[in-house]
Amino acid sequence: MAPEGFKDTSSASIEKAVRRLLELLYAGMELPSEPLTDYSPTKEDRNAEIYQRYLAGERAVDLAREYGMSLQRIYKIIRNQRKQQ
Repeated sequence: MAPEGFKDTSSASIEKAVRRLLELLYAGMELPSEPLTDYSPTKEDRNAEIYQRYLAGERAVDLAREYGMSLQRIYKIIRNQRKQQ
């Protein structure tokens, strides 16, 4: 019999195994219900999204924080996107 807190994951997918580890690490906290994915947008898509959000009124400093970039990099993306328009 497995120790309490451990389940047999021998036939589990990597996603299920990771989810189980997260459940153990963050016991009592609710995990997101949507499936885990390794999708990440291309730089072009990301930059277009940053520019559209900036045009919609979001502050560059908030975008920099959310995307983990410097403020200078966000402004460079905005300038480059503006040139492409």
